[in-house]
Amino acid sequence: MQRPPHEFDPSFNAFDGDADSVSLSALNLLAVAIASAGDGSALVRAIAQHSAPFFSYERVVLAIMSDDRTYRLWHADRSLGTVVVPDRATALRKGVLGWVFQQGAATFTQDVSHDGPHPIEANDGTARGGLALPLVHGGVVFGVLCFEAPEGAVIEDEGLSIAQLVAVQAATAARSVQLAGELGIADEMIYTLATAIEAKDPYTQGHCDRVANYAVAIGRRYGLSPRELRHLHKGAFLHDVGKIGVRDAVLLKEGPLTQSEYEHIKEHPTIGARILRNLPSAGGIVPTVLYHHERWDGRGYPDGLVEDETPLLARIVSVADAFDAMTTTRCYRPALTCEQALEILETYAGTQWDPEVVSVFLDVIRERIAETGSFEPLQVPQGL
Repeated sequence: MQRPPHEFDPSFNAFDGDADSVSLSALNLLAVAIASAGDGSALVRAIAQHSAPFFSYERVVLAIMSDDRTYRLWHADRSLGTVVVPDRATALRKGVLGWVFQQGAATFTQDVSHDGPHPIEANDGTARGGLALPLVHGGVVFGVLCFEAPEGAVIEDEGLSIAQLVAVQAATAARSVQLAGELGIADEMIYTLATAIEAKDPYTQGHCDRVANYAVAIGRRYGLSPRELRHLHKGAFLHDVGKIGVRDAVLLKEGPLTQSEYEHIKEHPTIGARILRNLPSAGGIVPTVLYHHERWDGRGYPDGLVEDETPLLARIVSVADAFDAMTTTRCYRPALTCEQALEILETYAGTQWDPEVVSVFLDVIRERIAETGSFEPLQVPQGL
């Protein structure tokens, strides 16, 4: 353990007994309970319940960081009396939690009262000591596990070793919890639905992934924030989810559409937005799905928005969607070459598409061609 920039007592011993006497079955039970936890509440309960044979502690606290430098907290008493799941993310504070995030090292403090409000502060406002360990995935600290200790407790090497083992096991489970927080069960169902729509038409398989990748490449060049890029990626992937409500006879028709069939297929952005509005985490996605068929000149649908009345993320997806549609074979026409598709985008920039978005996309694709010598679809973006 390393010394934080505040009072620190390395003699803390929260281990009750000899490490050699610890039951292997108890350690296995702890590992299984951690691995089986499906959310933050279950994970912190599992640690609080099954670490009891090894530590003298009063409460377990779990903090998981988001990309926007906020964190969510879960905590459970050793008696499993309560688990608190905050309704909203909390900004990262200074103190022990912030120090562990920044240093990536375990630490213990006897008294956090001098350090201001702190996530391992008791519910009644009284300060208590705690052992705090980083949760690490891929070399990056994304969470902290805290064991709140009773007054006067200390920890020896054997106890620290077990605590570190718990932290390693908890990191794997917590990473799943972190991802589940970004992609809830309902979201997973919608993603499955979007993939199922592609599976109905072999000509469009992979379309959602490619559109999402093109869109994120544009968004990165625009300098969008991590949160905006996540919304963009998810909205681009789900842009056609409303086609689940389009009749197969229309969706899979090989010949030209009649006017009534065209009006029917134009309903898919509205249907998609209606589906996504039922998802708690889809607030930043709905406008992208709803407006990705609007045009710069106001002749798009569903609302005929003009120029930047259409949200930027939807304008980005519109360009990415059109490019992928043009460069892939469809049942009603062969694929265009990359250069042919880029020429069409240039020709209709300022009428069908946002001219600035088209310009950025042209730069992205042509730079990639210059680097690789040929055009290949962009890879799945990392870190979203």
